[in-house]
Amino acid sequence: SEPFQTHQLRIRGLDRLEPDAIRGALALAPGVPLVSLDVATLEDRLIDHPWIADARLVRVPPDALHVRVREQVPLAVVRAGEPPALHVVNEDGIAFAPASESDAARLVHVALAEPIAVGAPDPRVREALRRAASLRKRGLEVPRQVRMGLPAREQSAELRLRGLAPAIGIERVRQAEQLDRLARLLAANLQAATE
Repeated sequence: SEPFQTHQLRIRGLDRLEPDAIRGALALAPGVPLVSLDVATLEDRLIDHPWIADARLVRVPPDALHVRVREQVPLAVVRAGEPPALHVVNEDGIAFAPASESDAARLVHVALAEPIAVGAPDPRVREALRRAASLRKRGLEVPRQVRMGLPAREQSAELRLRGLAPAIGIERVRQAEQLDRLARLLAANLQAATE
C-alpha cells in the first residue's frame, strides 16, 4: 500500500456499538490520503450518531486513523418522539435513541403525563434521575419507575421500587426527609427478615 494513505482504521471505546457503525458514519474510502482528512468534520459525523457522546480522531502515519469514541450512557427510559415510543435517556435528561427490550427491562422508567421531544433536555427527566440517584446514596436500589408531575401535589413524584408492590409518594419540599425515612424502614424490614 502507498504510504500516507488511509488503510487502517483503529477504533477504541466501543461497548454497545459495532465497528461497522463507526465505519459507516465515517464513510471513508480506503486509500484516502491522511493529510487530506478533515478530522473535525469526521468527528462531527461521529457525534451525529445518537449513541456517540464524543469522538476524537488522530492521524497516525504512515497509514492509520485512530478513532476513540465515548458512547452515551443510558440511565433511564422514557416515552419520547412522535409517535411516542420508549427511548433511552442520558445524564442530561435527553432521550437520544430508541430503547431495546433489554434497556426497558433493566433501566428505571421515567413516567410523565406526555411524551418528551427526542434530542432535547427535559428538566423533569433530570429531576427523576436525581431522585433515583439519591436512593442509591441511601443504600437503596434504583427504582423500577419514577413518576413525575402528579396532579395531587405540585412537583411531587411517585416511586415504584423493585420487589415492593405499593407506590411511594414523595413531596418535593420534604424529599430528603421522606427518602431517609424510607431507607430506614426498608433497612429495618430487611434486617428483620434475615433474623
